[in-house]
Amino acid sequence: YVMSLGGYRVFYAANWIYKKVQMPQYSDMQSWTGGVIEISFFCDYLLSVFTGTSVLRAMVLKVDEKINELQDRVELRVLGSSRPSRPQVEGGVGELRKRRAVPTEEPAVDMDV
Repeated sequence: YVMSLGGYRVFYAANWIYKKVQMPQYSDMQSWTGGVIEISFFCDYLLSVFTGTSVLRAMVLKVDEKINELQDRVELRVLGSSRPSRPQVEGGVGELRKRRAVPTEEPAVDMDV
């Protein structure tokens, strides 16, 4: 379903390009803006499916870390103290990435009955 929807958007963008080339006075900024955003979401989805990395997820996590830092600073100034810092794991990776880590496979236990 997602592939079909994304493919539809890509062909829709090709239609916009064709119209702009054939009719130079053609302008539909609202449609173009929404289409570019949707196509960028689709490209990020494809990137995450094929490579396992997502630019959008990385940006959102970075923004979330900055918001948490700002929240801690404001809390420190207002209350004079702050709660303990958020848990970090090795390499400066936050809690969300720690939870998403792929568990290592445990050896199979022989269950002869």
